[in-house]
Amino acid sequence: MTLFRPLLLLIALLLGSAANAKPIDVIGTISGSVGDRQHAIWVMLMKDGQSTATFDDVAGVTAVNLQSHRSAFISAKGSVTVSFNLMPNGAVIEPNVLMLPGKSLSTFYEAADGSIKLEIKSIKREDGQLIVEGTAKGQIFRTTRSGVKVETDKNDAIAVDITFEATATQD
Repeated sequence: MTLFRPLLLLIALLLGSAANAKPIDVIGTISGSVGDRQHAIWVMLMKDGQSTATFDDVAGVTAVNLQSHRSAFISAKGSVTVSFNLMPNGAVIEPNVLMLPGKSLSTFYEAADGSIKLEIKSIKREDGQLIVEGTAKGQIFRTTRSGVKVETDKNDAIAVDITFEATATQD
């Protein structure tokens, strides 16, 4: 999973939020525990047709990206993203949970080497949208990106135990 696509969407939503005071709709949630945030709730948002919960179909594989925020105010700090690819046979591959602990986009926590187990409870397509519910459990690790160089510190891990539900729009 590439980090850049969700981050570009976040930047576009942040710039749009500052320039335009139109309402923001909540279209999904992630709830549970990520590190020291126990029993927390993060929300997925839609504004002006731009959604933080998206999917895309490529060659029979559905890529799902569910980016959530601590409140209806879009902020990178503390955001949590669940992403995965869904194969035509229903198998989930490349499950990931990503968390941005601060405002920096170069330091984050994410899954490594199968450290997240993701289970889809239900998934259906309706009116061009993907309605998905599931759980993710495991660990995410501190990761630093500098240009093309990526370093993962497996000694700095955060426990994840979350549920998610969202109505994603097609990218």
